[in-house]
Amino acid sequence: KSNLAILAASNLSQILDAARNGVTTIGSSLPVTWARSYKALNLSLSSPTGSQEGQNMDSDGCIDLSNEMYCCDASPILPGCQCLSCTDNRYTKAYVHHLIKANEMLAQILLFGHNLHQKLFLFREMSVASRASSEGANKVEQLCSMIESQICGKYTD
Repeated sequence: KSNLAILAASNLSQILDAARNGVTTIGSSLPVTWARSYKALNLSLSSPTGSQEGQNMDSDGCIDLSNEMYCCDASPILPGCQCLSCTDNRYTKAYVHHLIKANEMLAQILLFGHNLHQKLFLFREMSVASRASSEGANKVEQLCSMIESQICGKYTD
C-alpha cells in the first residue's frame, strides 16, 4: 500500500475526505487560521454524542469565541480537553472572549495551542481508526460520520 499525501487541507471537510480515501499524510495550517479568526475546534472525539456546542459550530467544527454569547461562559473551551488552555479549567470561554475584545495576543496563543492539540488528537484517532479498518470494519468511515454528525448538531448511530 502506497502512502498518499495532501499538503494543504484548507477545511475540516477536506481532512475527512482525505482520511476516507486513504491519505496518510495531511498538511494544514488550520490551527493558526482558526486562532486568527478567534475560533476554537470544538469536536468531542471521546464522546459519540459530541460537544454541547453543536448548534453554534461552523462547518469546520469550530466555535467563534468573539461571539457575545461567550462573555459569561465559565466553562473551558472544550470540556474534557487536555490541552494547556483547557486543563483544570485554566482558561474559560469568558476569559478568552475578554482577551479577544481587549485585542490581547494571548487569545490567539491560547486558541492556537488548543486547536493544534485538538488537530493532533483528531489525527491520532484517524490513525488508530485506519489501522483498525485494515482488520475489517471501516472505523475511519465511522469516525468521519461521527464528526460530521457533531457539526450538524445531531448524532445518529
